[in-house]
Amino acid sequence: MKRKDEGDYEEKNSSDCGGCTCSVSFGGMQRRKRAEGEGAPAAESTAAAAGQESETVDPMAAITDDGTKKTITYWHTFTEGARKDYIDEMVAEYMKEHPNVTINVEVYPWNVFTQKWTAGLAAGALPDVSSVNPDNLFAINQAGAVLPMNPLIDALGEDYFLEKPLDNFTDGDTILGIPYYLHSYVMWYRKDVLEEKNLSVPKNWDELLSTVTAVADPPNRYGFTIAMSKNDQMCAQLLSCFAKAEGAPLITEDNKGNLTDPKVVKAIKLMADLYKAGSPEGSVNYGLSEQNDVFFQGKSTFAFGSGFHINGVKQNSPELLDKIAAVPFMGVVL
Repeated sequence: MKRKDEGDYEEKNSSDCGGCTCSVSFGGMQRRKRAEGEGAPAAESTAAAAGQESETVDPMAAITDDGTKKTITYWHTFTEGARKDYIDEMVAEYMKEHPNVTINVEVYPWNVFTQKWTAGLAAGALPDVSSVNPDNLFAINQAGAVLPMNPLIDALGEDYFLEKPLDNFTDGDTILGIPYYLHSYVMWYRKDVLEEKNLSVPKNWDELLSTVTAVADPPNRYGFTIAMSKNDQMCAQLLSCFAKAEGAPLITEDNKGNLTDPKVVKAIKLMADLYKAGSPEGSVNYGLSEQNDVFFQGKSTFAFGSGFHINGVKQNSPELLDKIAAVPFMGVVL
């Protein structure tokens, strides 16, 4: 695998590291059947939560505009300006074309989404549609709060989607979500800082750690922000990128944890060492937003993220836009 102007990488020392978001139809579209002898209809909720059978609404019927008045509650997690604005425009355009449909949009950052859906499940107050990440999706499905998307996928045609993202949101024969957002994670770095220190772009873990150590000058500048908040998935995704670069998945093919694999253990140690060498104090409690802000504001030399970082730097520190670059995640050179 080649990296522009930086020579060659062996295939084993780079990773196909990415993330995917999907849209799901939540348990708000399910109705609990009245238990015999119940005095009043139950609030909208999931049958799984109440231990009762449920009547499932066909998602195709739910999205078909038959002219009747409908109100749809939609949760999403795109708090950033450009993406939030785009969704707002799409919603407004749809309601203009379909005046009988009202879409109520609620926006929540990723780091509160888990608490939000679990509270909604308990209260019977889940939305009709929501964006979710894979880690949330399967927990929500186990709670019985997701409608199968097979009818909708069949209507659109499976060829409409990339195979891997669709597989990621499938449990057995049941498609749980509609993939619509896919990006690749890379390692971003500041070209000007490395040039100032007369350092090359790291090509392996030892070089990365020594470079982070050399450029770190807290609190003025940090090396690599390592976010480990329990409230979002960024720590696990970063660990997955490093482990995959070394050829070790976090989950085995038979769905068992792989954290004791020697290669994964090395990746965990690398993250701990990077934190000690040049991460902001207390960043073990950072989530996605805090992690990104350090790089967007020009205070970190390296960062883990997607192409979204381009716009993040442009909005926060436009003078640094031509000073950032990205490379694939590297592994250990044996």
